[in-house]
Amino acid sequence: MKSIGTKLVFQIAVALFMVMGSFSAYGVYQQQQRYSEFLQEKERHTMKSLALILSNLLFDLERERIDNVLQSYLSAPVREIVKTAVDMASTANNTMTHLEDRSQEIGDSINVITPIA
Repeated sequence: MKSIGTKLVFQIAVALFMVMGSFSAYGVYQQQQRYSEFLQEKERHTMKSLALILSNLLFDLERERIDNVLQSYLSAPVREIVKTAVDMASTANNTMTHLEDRSQEIGDSINVITPIA
């Protein structure tokens, strides 16, 4: 049978271990909260800078400068998606221009045919 002193030492050790575990868990939680706030602030700052730069680039016609900014902010897969979207928009714009020209030609043809009839 164990002595009362041994049981008391064991209980105190367990209690101290639980208190230290609680404080360390709370410390890790606080550190995680601070790191999350830091990352959110960094994200806000980056997005604000990116918005400012991209709004200035809307009226900038230097293609090399625009490419440098986009490459510095976007990862390779995102750049490919943006490039594909820009190519598709360009193709759509060309198609719309062609359709507008063609509809103008058809309208002119109808105007020529209408007086004859």
